[in-house]
Amino acid sequence: NTDWTIMHYCAGDSNGLAADLCDDIEEIIKSYNENCNVLVLIDVSAGSKCTIYNQTFSGTGVFRVEKNKLTLIELQDVYEYSADSVDTGDTDCLQAFISYCKANYPAKYYGLFLGGHGMGVSSTVYSNIIQKNILYDGETKRMICAVDLTNHLDENCSVDFLNLDLCYMGCVEFL
Repeated sequence: NTDWTIMHYCAGDSNGLAADLCDDIEEIIKSYNENCNVLVLIDVSAGSKCTIYNQTFSGTGVFRVEKNKLTLIELQDVYEYSADSVDTGDTDCLQAFISYCKANYPAKYYGLFLGGHGMGVSSTVYSNIIQKNILYDGETKRMICAVDLTNHLDENCSVDFLNLDLCYMGCVEFL
């Protein structure tokens, strides 16, 4: 076991965000620490192509970051179905990614980075409750809201730190 498993869940198939998230992953590769497991799920629009460390893909890619290396993990190894893309606006997809990482890359501590296009407090009103949308899948038009992280993810998805690399996270109403 290593000390850390760091998971990056990137919903990048909306508003041209994929290129920025791919740049973030390039930076992760450059700063790799061999005492950590680093896994990345990135979802880009089916019509877009994303290049990370000389690997080009479209749809959804799951990768393990290693020293000067990016290893593709087969999507069906993470999810129980075969597809070119997953719905990153669905908490079940987030939960499956976290569960896969924890089961296959055990560590003392776990960190989760969520990257994507948060759309702010006013983006969705459901049952007269304002939802705080943090991850949006531009293809399915589904979203994960702040409340979903506690209401829909089970105890097995707990992490030691959570980083929100999302639009609108500087708004006081998210606190």
